[in-house]
Amino acid sequence: MKKEIDDKIYVHRIALRDLSQKQEEIFETLAKELCLNREGEQWMFDYIYNSEEEEKHIPFDEYLSFYKVNYSDLIEK
Repeated sequence: MKKEIDDKIYVHRIALRDLSQKQEEIFETLAKELCLNREGEQWMFDYIYNSEEEEKHIPFDEYLSFYKVNYSDLIEK
């Protein structure tokens, strides 16, 4: 493989890893600010990364209600 191609891949690989780390930091900050327990973090993760609700912008508590989960049960006590 040509060195220039390998160099481009390396630069982008590092940038993508940095973005992934930043993404994790942002998520952790949000979970901490919301005082979510472990289960709450899992629901928030699913809501953010796995749901297609962003098109309709369904609020998080409404999203949880579809699964019969109460937001208040997901907060650290």
